[in-house]
Amino acid sequence: MCIRDSSMYPPDGDKTNDLQLSEIVQEANMSMLKSYDKETMIDLDPYVPKDAKLHSKLISSSCDQVTLSSGENTTVNVVFENNGQYHWPRSCQIQCVEGYCRGYSVSIDKCVAPGEKFQATLSIQAPERQGEKMIGFRAFNPLNGEAFGQKFRLIVAQKKEESPLKPESGSIKFKTIPKGGFSSNIVNIDFIEPRPQFIIKRMSRLTGGLNKKR
Repeated sequence: MCIRDSSMYPPDGDKTNDLQLSEIVQEANMSMLKSYDKETMIDLDPYVPKDAKLHSKLISSSCDQVTLSSGENTTVNVVFENNGQYHWPRSCQIQCVEGYCRGYSVSIDKCVAPGEKFQATLSIQAPERQGEKMIGFRAFNPLNGEAFGQKFRLIVAQKKEESPLKPESGSIKFKTIPKGGFSSNIVNIDFIEPRPQFIIKRMSRLTGGLNKKR
């Protein structure tokens, strides 16, 4: 909310710049509110001209690269500083302007004063395909829709999922010799990994013992 008194604006042709005008309006707003009780006092957002050039400096981030499993998401904290001469108006946005998450945004529900730092928490989801992907974010002015300040870039990689080993299967044939040694039978044993070696050892002992009796 911003109370504006037209009598406080300079007449046409005055060379007063936008910054001076902003200070005049803020003084007028505060003078009008002096008659209010503390209970009815409200916070006013500083006046920001619609065509004001906003500035933003990237200070730090919790990480520059993340690796996620398919469908996984995480959060990344990014700190920006208002290094310009104007406040950032309420509802500025940090938007994804590059990469697979284009269109995602985080709203700044406060005015950020010159010299003040602001931390944005970005929700990052794993890309649909494996490999590394670059995504980028910038701040946007809600008054005119213009992007401003430094871009924050992040590398997101989807973790390569190793496919589980498929068990091998097969069949082993061997002869059994009944007691007396008059005939033999062919026996099939089917196996599935990981127990073929155990089965083979048992068969070798079995056939070895039978051959001795023969």
